[in-house]
Amino acid sequence: MNIDLLNQVQQVLIDHANSNGLDLSDGFSSPVEFKKFVIGFTFKGLLDAGATAEEAYDAIFGEGEYDVLYNQVTAS
Repeated sequence: MNIDLLNQVQQVLIDHANSNGLDLSDGFSSPVEFKKFVIGFTFKGLLDAGATAEEAYDAIFGEGEYDVLYNQVTAS
């Protein structure tokens, strides 16, 4: 997992919330729920920037992890 990327995105979101007087605990039931949001937000941001789903998934979870997931889902 690309912890550095996720931590950077998380910090941007926290900084944005703080600079706008937003309390993140109002929108998320727990830190785990916020971390799940960060992963989804990062994935969506990468897609919006032009990455394919495979590229975005691998950028977050590690090189080749999209293929691992694909093989698990399609194995019968």
